[in-house]
Amino acid sequence: MVGNDFFVVGNDFWMVVDDFCMVGNDFFMVVDDFRVVGNDFWVAADDFFGVEYF
Repeated sequence: MVGNDFFVVGNDFWMVVDDFCMVGNDFFMVVDDFRVVGNDFWVAADDFFGVEYF
């Protein structure tokens, strides 16, 4: 019985870990989207300043 309870708690623990990893993946997806937007911004800024300077 104690062994079974231990495995139940273990399963709950891994479910929480999986949920945490899913949230982590979503976070990194948002970070990647932010980087893409940031890169577009810098490309646009380079184009703008390139035109301004030349």
